[in-house]
Amino acid sequence: MWANQASTDGSQAEQAELSEMQVEIAETMLGYWKASSKILPMMNPRSNLTYLPGVPSARGATHSCFATSHRWLASLFLALLLALLPVPARADTNIPPLEEFVKQVSNGDVQALRGIYVPGLFAAVVAQQPEGDRAFVSADENTLTQFGLASRYGSIGLLAHNSVAGKNFFLLEDGQVFYLVYGDGSLKAYHVTRLMHAQALDPQNIRSHFIDLDEGGILSADRLFNEVYDRPGNVILQTCIEANGESSWGRLFVIA
Repeated sequence: MWANQASTDGSQAEQAELSEMQVEIAETMLGYWKASSKILPMMNPRSNLTYLPGVPSARGATHSCFATSHRWLASLFLALLLALLPVPARADTNIPPLEEFVKQVSNGDVQALRGIYVPGLFAAVVAQQPEGDRAFVSADENTLTQFGLASRYGSIGLLAHNSVAGKNFFLLEDGQVFYLVYGDGSLKAYHVTRLMHAQALDPQNIRSHFIDLDEGGILSADRLFNEVYDRPGNVILQTCIEANGESSWGRLFVIA
């Protein structure tokens, strides 16, 4: 997470460029991503063939073996993608009514962000990072942590581990409405406008480059940070994507 990145800003070691091997790996993966994006849309739901540009597909025409051979490639790629996705969290059926939740988290401070409420899905309190500890992320089950560095860019960043409160972020969809609750009991409504997914090429490196899994392309840590958080007035929920036994395999950003 960038909470860890922020704690080591200024270090020359952080400025090291992506290795040639990582670039090769990334470009290869992007090649598969681009190829699959062309193949998958051409799957015919009424046939066991995948039709490719330039391959006759009209009734009575002879299907190239290309069509048949690419069918398993598209199916394999789709299966791999599905295998990488986290197991969806279940909606919290025990969330209190909005009015009750507001009373629970209010403390009278008009400036303090105290909670988030997503109707029908989940409710969580919001904690602040301790002074000087930008790497802090709460490990409590129903607690999000406000990302101090995001505030410098005019956005509201809310962090959570994917093993606790962050698992609920995977429940959110485009258009979903939620409310931020402040200390004086006031509410501000937002709606989800974008979901971003990125894979870390070196999950254990806070300066890792990332593959944009939605649009394609390789992004440096700095470029991804700016694209996500340089959004004055927006709210960004961030957690890690776990895959292949790696808890920090990728990142999910829910932008509202």
